[in-house]
Amino acid sequence: MIARARRLTFLWAAIFTAIVVWPRCVHPLDPHTPIGEYLHDTWSTEDGLPVSTVLAVIQAPDRYLWAATEAGIVRFDGLRFTLYDRSSTPPLPGNDATSLAAGRRGSIWVGDALGVSRYGDGRFERIAPRAGAPSLSVSALAVDDHMSAWIGTKNGGVWRLQNGELAAVGGPAEASGPEVTCIHLDRDGEVWVGSAGGGLRAIGEGQIATYTIRDGLPSDTVQAVCRDGTGRLWVGTESGLSYFENGRFVTLTTEDGLSRNWVTALHADRNGNLWIGTRGGGLNRLHDRVFSALRAGSGLSSDMVRAVFEDHEGNLWVGTGSGLDRLKDATFSVYTVTQGLSNDEIWSIYEDDRGAIWIGTYGGGMNVLEGSRVRRFSTREGLADNIVNTTLQSRDGSLWIGTSNGLSRYRDGRFESYTKKNGLVSNSIRALCEDRRGRLWVGTYDGVCISEPDRPGLFVAVDGLTQKRIAFLHEDAGGAIWAGTTCCGLMRWQDGTIRTYTTRDGLPTNELDCLYEGSDGTFWIGTYGGGLVRMSHGRFFTYSTRHGLYDDVVFSILEDDKGRLWMSCNKGVFSASLAELNDIAAGRSSRLRCASYGKTDGLRNPECNGGFPTTAWKTRDGRLWFATMEGAAVVDPARMRRNAPPPSVVLEDLVADATHVDLTGEVRLPPGTEKLELRYTALSLASPDKVRFRYRLDGYDTEWVDAGSRRTAFYTHLPAGAYRFSVTAGNRDDVWSEQGATVGFFIRPFYYRTPWFYALCVVTLTLLATGLYATRVRHMKAKFAAVLAERQRIAREIHDTLAQGLTGISVQLEGVAETLLDDPPVAQRHLDRARTLVRTSLADARGAVWNLVPEALRGRDLVQALLQASRLPAESSEARVDVAVSGTPYSLPSRIEANLLRIGQEALSNALKHSRCRNVRVAVGFEKGAVRLSVKDDGCGFDAGATPPDGRPRFGLRGMEERAKLIRGTLSVRTNPGAGTEVDVCVPIG
Repeated sequence: MIARARRLTFLWAAIFTAIVVWPRCVHPLDPHTPIGEYLHDTWSTEDGLPVSTVLAVIQAPDRYLWAATEAGIVRFDGLRFTLYDRSSTPPLPGNDATSLAAGRRGSIWVGDALGVSRYGDGRFERIAPRAGAPSLSVSALAVDDHMSAWIGTKNGGVWRLQNGELAAVGGPAEASGPEVTCIHLDRDGEVWVGSAGGGLRAIGEGQIATYTIRDGLPSDTVQAVCRDGTGRLWVGTESGLSYFENGRFVTLTTEDGLSRNWVTALHADRNGNLWIGTRGGGLNRLHDRVFSALRAGSGLSSDMVRAVFEDHEGNLWVGTGSGLDRLKDATFSVYTVTQGLSNDEIWSIYEDDRGAIWIGTYGGGMNVLEGSRVRRFSTREGLADNIVNTTLQSRDGSLWIGTSNGLSRYRDGRFESYTKKNGLVSNSIRALCEDRRGRLWVGTYDGVCISEPDRPGLFVAVDGLTQKRIAFLHEDAGGAIWAGTTCCGLMRWQDGTIRTYTTRDGLPTNELDCLYEGSDGTFWIGTYGGGLVRMSHGRFFTYSTRHGLYDDVVFSILEDDKGRLWMSCNKGVFSASLAELNDIAAGRSSRLRCASYGKTDGLRNPECNGGFPTTAWKTRDGRLWFATMEGAAVVDPARMRRNAPPPSVVLEDLVADATHVDLTGEVRLPPGTEKLELRYTALSLASPDKVRFRYRLDGYDTEWVDAGSRRTAFYTHLPAGAYRFSVTAGNRDDVWSEQGATVGFFIRPFYYRTPWFYALCVVTLTLLATGLYATRVRHMKAKFAAVLAERQRIAREIHDTLAQGLTGISVQLEGVAETLLDDPPVAQRHLDRARTLVRTSLADARGAVWNLVPEALRGRDLVQALLQASRLPAESSEARVDVAVSGTPYSLPSRIEANLLRIGQEALSNALKHSRCRNVRVAVGFEKGAVRLSVKDDGCGFDAGATPPDGRPRFGLRGMEERAKLIRGTLSVRTNPGAGTEVDVCVPIG
C-alpha cells in the first residue's frame, strides 16, 4: 500500500477513536444470533416506495434515512416516506439517482447522470461547477470531512469538487476508462476507487496504485470496498470476496460458504460482523470466518442486494431489487410450533428443579423444553386434559399440572389424575400452592381444597373459600395463604381465620389476576381493568394509566435483577422501575415511566394470556418468560441494551389553512388564519411506533399536551399574536429528548385589531368627544346668547313701546286731571288720546313678545309710521316736530323698517322728554345703497361721556346702538351741553 508504514500508527489511532468515541447508544446486531432470527421488516411500493429497487441507503446527521431509487429519492422517518423527484423538486434534473453521500451539518449529496445535487436547510440545490467545467455522469459519490465531494463517473474519471472548483484526480480530464462503481474514503485520507473492469485504485498523497487480478483479486470488476474494525480492507468483486493481507489479496468464494460470488455491497459493523450483499445470493454475514445467509426464501425481499447500511441505532438496512429491509436484534425470543411446541397458545410456564421449562398450552397439552429438545405430553400419555392452566413442582419432586378437566401428578415418568371423585370441588384447576407444612392448596373454579402431605390425592374443601373463582394462591413470609379471586377480591387465610379485602377496603376492583411478593414484603397485585395495586402494611395504593402505567390490565408480575417490575397485558409486555413506583406511592413523584414491548421487539403476537398464576415465570438464570397467544416469549433483562439516545425531533411542516408555510425564515401568518397543522416526527428508526410526543404552544397552552404517537398538532381560531411551538419525544425506554424542536410564528391581526388602529380610534374618539363637547358648549352659548338677545330685544321693545306708551298715557292722564273741572272737552280729548295710547301700547307689547311687525307699520311705510309716531307726543308737548323726506322713497325690508322706526321713536321721545327743546326735526333720506334717519333737536343737549345724574345707565341710547348693529347700520350721536342733540343712523341697503 502507498506509504503504508508511515500511516499505520495514524490508522490504528483512528480505528481506536472510532470504536471508543462512537456513541454508546449504538447497538450493532448480535453476531451470535442466527441470521434468520433477527427481527426483520420490509417496505415495498405498497408501503410508500415509488419503485421496488433501492440503489443506495444512507443516514443523514439529523437521522433521517435516505434511499435512492429509479424513480427519485425518498426520505424515511421509520414510518413515512417522502418522495423527492423531478416533478416535486425542480433542482433534481432527473429521477435516476445512482449514489448518495452524507455530509456534515445535515447535508445530503446526490449523484445522477447529469451531475451532483445537495440537500440542506430543507431544500435541494444543484451544484454547478464554475464555467468551463465538464458535465459529469455520476456513478459513485463520497464526501469527506472537509465537505469535498469525490465523484466517480461512468467514463472512469475521478473528480474532486471543493468550493465550486472541479479538479480531475489521478488522470487528465479527457481520460476515458472503465466505469467507477464505488468510492471508499479511509480515515487517513486515502481514497479507494473500484471500477468495472479496471480493478481497484488507491489514491493518496499524490500517488496512485492500482490492484488487479495480478495482485490476487479474483476479478477486475470491483463493486464494493470497506474496512472493518480491525483495519482489514475488504473488496467485493463479481467473482468473490477478498481481503488484503501480507501484501496480497486473499479471496473467499462459495467454496468457503459465501452464498454467491458476485458481491454488490459491503458493510462492517461495530460488533465484528461483515455484511455482504450479493447479486442473486441475498445477504451474507461473515463472523469468525463463518458465513451465514439470509435469502428471499427466508424473508429477504429479494436475493438481489444493492446496498447495505447500518444506522445510528445499530439497525441494518438492506436495499434490494424488491424493496427496503431492516434487520435488528429482537428483545424477545419466542418459542412456537416452529421450535417444536405442540401449540402456539401458551397458558402456563414453569421451571422445574432441573432447569427444564414446562410450557402448558391451550389444547396442545404440556411441552417440556430441555435445551433445544422438546418433549410433549397430552391425554395420550395420561394428562388429565390438553388445556393446561397452571403448574407446580412439590418438595417430593412431583409435577402437579392443573388442567380444565382435573389435576395431574407427574412422577417417575407417569401421570396420575385427580378429579371431583377425589374431593376436588371442581375439575377446573386454576392455581396451585404448597405451604411450608407441605400441604397442597388447589384453587379451582369453585373454591379451594387442601391435600395433606400424609394423604396425597385426598382433597378437602376449605371453609370460607368455597364457591369462589380462584385466580391465584400464595403463601407469604408469615405463613398466611392469600387467595385472589376474579369476583370477590383478596382473601387472607391463617389458622382457619379468613380476612377479606374488597373495593370497600381500597382495592380498585374485585377482579384480580396475579400477586407478587417483593423482598421487602410488599404485595404487588395485578387486576383486570383496575391497574396495578401496591399493598404495604395493610394499605393499598393503585397505579393506573393516569400515572403513566402502560395498561390497566395486569395479567402477571415479575421482578428482574435490575429493580424493575415486568408485567403483561392484552397489549404486550411492559416494565417499570420499582424505585419510581415507590416514589409515587410516597408522594415524591407523580409520573411513572414505562417501557413497553410488542411486535417490533420480537413478540409474534403482543396479546398475552392471564387469569392463572404461571402465565409468567422468572427462571434461575434471570430470564423472564411470558405466555402469549402466539408462543412462549422470553427476554433476558441482563442482556438488554437500553435505547439510550433520545429521538431526534424534527418539525417537518406548518400548514395554515391548507397552505404550506416556509419555516426557514420568519414565519408570519395572515390575519384571520383559522386552521393550523404542525407536522413533526422523531427519528428513532429502531422502534418508531413506540415514540411518544408531547408538545406545547406558548401563548396558548398552559401545560404540555400528551400527543401519544400522533405526529400532528392541530389548532383552530388562534387569536392574533406571537406564538412558539415546542415538541419533544420519548423512545421505547421512555428516554426523552431535552431540546426537541421549536418554531416561532406570528399571526398578524386585522387592521382594526392593531395598536395603531386602537390609538387612531382613541384619538378619533377624543377628537369626537372634544368636538361634541365644543359643539355642546357652542350650542349652550348660542342658546344663552339667544335668550340674552331675546331678553335684550324684549327690553328694547318694552323700552321703545310700552314704556313710552305708558309715559304718554301718564301725560294724558295728567292733562285730564288738570282740565277735567275747568275744560271738560279738553279733558275728553286727553282721555281719547290715552285710550289710543293704551290700544297702541298693547298692540306694540304683543308684537314685541312675538317679534311681530310693529303696530305703526301695519299698512304703512317707514315715513308714514314716523309721521304717525311724531303726532301723539307732539300734541302733548310744546315742541314742534317736523318730518322731512329726501330722495325717492323705496321699499325697505321689514326688519330694517322696524328697527329704524324704533330708533326714531326712541330719539324723538328722548328729545321731547329730556331736551326741553322747541323744535325737533326728523329726516329720512333715501340714498343710493343706504337709507339714513336723523333726529335733531335744539334742546339743552348733554355730556355724552358724563354719568347721568340719577346714576342709571342710558338704556335708550344703548338700545338704539344695538338696533343699529342688528341691521348693520352705524349710529352716531352728536351733542354738547346747550347745543342740542342729533341722532343719526345710516343703514346700507342691498
